[in-house]
Amino acid sequence: MFVLPIAAYLLFCAAYFDQKKNVVESVAVSWLFLTLFTWLFTEVSGAFGLFGTPAALAAWGALCLALAVYLIRKGLPRRAAAYFRTDRHMRGFWRENRANVICMAAFCTVVCLLAVLRSQNLIDNLEHRLPKIMHWIQNGRPGYFATETPQEINYTKLIEYMNAQIILLFGPDRVVNLVQIGAYLCSACCIYGISRKLRASRSFAFLACWIYLLNPMIMIEVFTAQTDVAAGVYLLAFVYFLLDFIHADRLRMDRRGALEAVGLALSAMFGYLSKPTVCFAMVIFFLWMCAVRIVRRDSLKALAQFAVAGGLIAVILLVPDAVRKYEYQRIPNVIPESVETEESTDGAEEEEDEEEEAGALADEYALSDGVVNTLRQPKEFVIVCIRNLAANSTTRCFAKVNEWITRFVEKCERVLNYSGGYRYFRVMVDGGVGETSEPSPAIMFFLLAAWIVVIFRVSRIDREQFLYMLSATLAMVVQAGLMSYTWYRQRYLIGVMAVLCPVFAVVVENIAVTLRMKLNLAAAMTAVCCFGPANTLFSEIPYVISGFHGGQLHQYLLHDESAELYYQLMIDYVNEHGYETVGTYGFLSYEQILWREIDGLKRLEHVGCNPYIFESAKLLDENYLPQCIIMELPEQYGLVDVLEHNGMQYTCAWRAVNENGRSYSVLVPE
Repeated sequence: MFVLPIAAYLLFCAAYFDQKKNVVESVAVSWLFLTLFTWLFTEVSGAFGLFGTPAALAAWGALCLALAVYLIRKGLPRRAAAYFRTDRHMRGFWRENRANVICMAAFCTVVCLLAVLRSQNLIDNLEHRLPKIMHWIQNGRPGYFATETPQEINYTKLIEYMNAQIILLFGPDRVVNLVQIGAYLCSACCIYGISRKLRASRSFAFLACWIYLLNPMIMIEVFTAQTDVAAGVYLLAFVYFLLDFIHADRLRMDRRGALEAVGLALSAMFGYLSKPTVCFAMVIFFLWMCAVRIVRRDSLKALAQFAVAGGLIAVILLVPDAVRKYEYQRIPNVIPESVETEESTDGAEEEEDEEEEAGALADEYALSDGVVNTLRQPKEFVIVCIRNLAANSTTRCFAKVNEWITRFVEKCERVLNYSGGYRYFRVMVDGGVGETSEPSPAIMFFLLAAWIVVIFRVSRIDREQFLYMLSATLAMVVQAGLMSYTWYRQRYLIGVMAVLCPVFAVVVENIAVTLRMKLNLAAAMTAVCCFGPANTLFSEIPYVISGFHGGQLHQYLLHDESAELYYQLMIDYVNEHGYETVGTYGFLSYEQILWREIDGLKRLEHVGCNPYIFESAKLLDENYLPQCIIMELPEQYGLVDVLEHNGMQYTCAWRAVNENGRSYSVLVPE
């Protein structure tokens, strides 16, 4: 049943295409519609505590049925067949781009198959992304819950809303990557549409798509349940709709204008809710659009109508999560009177230290991952920008290039007399691939070459194309400069790199040479881009195959054989004793495995959480007494033999310690 969202997307896309006869717009609008329905279902069902499989089956089943009835009543299958058979535009498109379409379809099929076959073995997914969804399903609503893993409640949630639909509809963990697959394919369509709106021909619009699809970093993210590719598609949809506002002679709030305003506002807000950092690029493109509308002197009434429409959509989408956040943070660090009047000074000081530590941790996440601090320090911004752009330009193929890039970065740091922040510059030099920091040198060097040929008038792009190129480049620079909180994760640049791809299409097409030479150059650029995915596929295929070897647990722990042994032993102990209500304590690296592998699991909760955050927000269950507590602690915390929880003593019944001193324990009531 997990295919119901896919069916709903295809049905809505067919219905929209029947009205507009525009493939790219149909793809973009359908993705926004799917996201909106997911958000609406999650928030409404969560408000009534019904976020679960029965409600999901009913909602998605009803949607698919309604769309199917609509299409049948309209006679769409027959009309669509006649349209594709007789329409000159479609027939001409097929004849002109047959080779591109076939090759692209074959390549995307391979990537998609690998993505759905690959196991979820990224620690981010197993530690907080997927467990977060399981807690939501258990609680019957999305939102906050007591946890020792802050990422489970502090990170943005929209993509997890979409991933949750697959799990609710009986999808295994492997197919959670369907969301990223859909975003990957929709992004390529949006890039084609943006290139066409910038007046690139079909052949060179396909060049932009190939550069995106062959980016190794993007391919790797499709194989995980990270959010970067999905966040990037909202940025691309935003730019796609924004170009209509830039091209319009006058803004009018008619039916077409209202649809474009809704599409623009939805793409902006969904981008923010999935990954706020994509909004930096949106702001730059939005300022370009504002400048165009000011020059064309639109009426204030029309501008006000569009502003009100966008503002209403923003408020509606932000209110539910804002209310939850307010309720959670309203009294986050209040010390109960019982603690203030406690006779033991040492105990009070210990509790106060815990409270300060928790408050500091909350403040750390509240600062938007260090973005605010970077904005206040221009030198830090410049160095971080240089380091990120340089790291994204490194290559595994040519060590000398990496050496030149490293020397350039060090020279910039000396010139600016920089001595703060991170103490080293990270270069990817090994032969494998990095799941969160794979460089994309092809795009970086294409961008450098594009600016050279434009500045020296080798490529004569028009004013609008130049402004798009300037906006996309500024978006890349700003995004790179604001990444001081995670300068070594170039995956945060996926969205702006996707926006850059249409630049290469228009720049190459406007070089003053023959068409054959342009096409040869496009083919050469595509060939250069193929080196990255070749390395990626050779590394990923063994991963996929290995994920089907061994026991069920092995698929999650391909990269951590030691933890695989201890988790298997813990789970075997719990299953042998038939424990169905479980608590977790400490710092579990792979919580998702417990949800999937404990037989007959009825309830799993974090216990021993800091009360100053969770008790004041009424997230701690003071009556929950699990049948056992699973504990994982690093070496520095030592061994815990006795744990008190809600007035009951739990003692260690099983324990193992790995070679690094990390302990794995199962505690049961005395």
